[in-house]
Amino acid sequence: MRLLKNDIIECTVDTLGIYGEGIAHVEGRTVFIRGGLPGERVRARIIFERPTFCDARLEKILEPSPDRIRPVCPVFGACGGCALQHMRYEAELRYKKTRLEETFYKVAHLSVDSRPPVCSPKRERYRNKLSLPVRAGKDGAMIGFFARDSHRVVPIADCWLQPEWVKRVIAVTHDFLEKNGLQGYDEQTGTGDVRHITVREIGGRLYIAAVLCHAATDEDALRRVYLDAFGQDCRLYLNINPRKTNVIYGDAWKRLHGSDTPTTVDGLLTDVHPASFFQVNDGVRPLLYQAVLDAVEADTVIDAYAGAGLLTAKLAAKCRRAVGIELDPSAAAAARRTAELNKIGLDNREGDCAALLPIALKEFPDATVVLDPPRQGVDAAVTQALADSRVKTVLYVSCNPATLARDVERLAQGGFTVASAQVFDMFPMTASMESFTVLKR
Repeated sequence: MRLLKNDIIECTVDTLGIYGEGIAHVEGRTVFIRGGLPGERVRARIIFERPTFCDARLEKILEPSPDRIRPVCPVFGACGGCALQHMRYEAELRYKKTRLEETFYKVAHLSVDSRPPVCSPKRERYRNKLSLPVRAGKDGAMIGFFARDSHRVVPIADCWLQPEWVKRVIAVTHDFLEKNGLQGYDEQTGTGDVRHITVREIGGRLYIAAVLCHAATDEDALRRVYLDAFGQDCRLYLNINPRKTNVIYGDAWKRLHGSDTPTTVDGLLTDVHPASFFQVNDGVRPLLYQAVLDAVEADTVIDAYAGAGLLTAKLAAKCRRAVGIELDPSAAAAARRTAELNKIGLDNREGDCAALLPIALKEFPDATVVLDPPRQGVDAAVTQALADSRVKTVLYVSCNPATLARDVERLAQGGFTVASAQVFDMFPMTASMESFTVLKR
């Protein structure tokens, strides 16, 4: 019997998918049931069907899993942020460990027995980074997060992944919009006033950026409302993004408030731009970086995809020479600033890793290489350069197991094997995951 849209099914959830959704098998087809947990007997309604798979909405839990807990957030299930808030943390860690190992097997055809996951000290309110889309609504601007697989904003007043200051950010932004008659961004027409509010908390200081559609706004009013709420120590930026795009930031930046005084993070003075990459979990980041440091054996380390340079600076303290490569100009500038502030001798190079890493490998053929790329993984030119080099150790920090496994397969063809792999739970309550893999030639 073929499953059709609106059919009601009863089934047992077998496992979890890559987005944290329950997976069952009914009438020869795979059924994805968001909110279902392994082992649960559920009733669900088919909402989308294809010849080999269906999406279904969870209607009722007939036999709950012992790993099920009550979600703390009132918009859980509607917002696309937390996929695993209804799951006990121990089970979440098991899921992520298994997913890493299964991805290695399915993509790279490697059997990897990963180490026990490193837990986050906090399961709630652990993020130091916030990005709030501001969109046009029928009754005024909506501030919240996107629903999963959509650009429909789910309005929120709080988020359990963010520190307590998120509530004040949302309230203050609503107040600013209303008092100044400003509209949220309309993606269909490309019109509106405010697109995003982003916040980072680095070393106890808030870095707030208002992303506007155009420059015509009252900067004094913007400055007053956020400084009144968060004090004189915060940094306040204005970013203009007039393009019809999904990219958050435009090219034009202006600092409205804040001194050049650096902050201290993990024992290092640093000064990070709001657009720079920076690990989001302050409790897990030092544990991850220490694992990288412990795995380094060479005198020279090349930190590819170096971001704001915090890890590069730590590597420089351990090794005779550290080379950082970073494409993003703001991140590269932050790395140079970190080196300057801490009087650390770093070789910071700005540009595409695919172009610069082969050059660095010719200069330092016996270096250890650290890879910490964005979700899309590394360019094939990078893995080829490593395969052609004399490098004996590659340390790969990844936020996407699929591209990690793809890149590891390429490196395996160049003579590398997986010495160890481990999940570092940078993103509790979500299906996102960070891992650290040591590869040896």
